[in-house]
Amino acid sequence: MISATMSVAEVLAAHPQTLEVFVGQHQAFERLRNPLLRKMFARLVSVEQAAAIAGVDVTQLLAALNAADRPQAHPCAAPAPPAGDTEPAPDWYDPG
Repeated sequence: MISATMSVAEVLAAHPQTLEVFVGQHQAFERLRNPLLRKMFARLVSVEQAAAIAGVDVTQLLAALNAADRPQAHPCAAPAPPAGDTEPAPDWYDPG
């Protein structure tokens, strides 16, 4: 889980997909796309400090970062059937 006290560099190293979340929150985070600026800025600044610098609500930023960190179900994946609510196999079905 991403916290406000983590450095931006820690977040980006552990969760590279969050770069787009930062950039989507405020144009000030666009600088994180530059590897040199990211290396200098990101290791010194916490998520909370970055939110304050950009004028972004830290709670909303953390919610977006943590949502991006959760694995997403594949869009084509069928939902799992409810437990214990399975139909018996038809007579013609041979599992072997």
